[in-house]
Amino acid sequence: MALSLHDDARSFAPPHGLRLFIFRLFGGALPNRLADPKLEALRRFAVMSRERSGDADDERRRFMVAGYTTWAEIEVDRLLDRAKP
Repeated sequence: MALSLHDDARSFAPPHGLRLFIFRLFGGALPNRLADPKLEALRRFAVMSRERSGDADDERRRFMVAGYTTWAEIEVDRLLDRAKP
């Protein structure tokens, strides 16, 4: 959840081409992709929920397929609300 607070939807695609070159040249932080697929589904869902993007439904499906429940979805929203400045 904490990692998702600093990410946006652009973090879903791995950097390549010019973007990867710029990251390497200027030492920027690469996106926080997680190795565990279930945790990555949680991160992506939290990012899309926080951004209130139209693609949130696709991420919600991935979140549920990863094994999370409706209760977990509610808890993610609650935690994101508490994290707002």
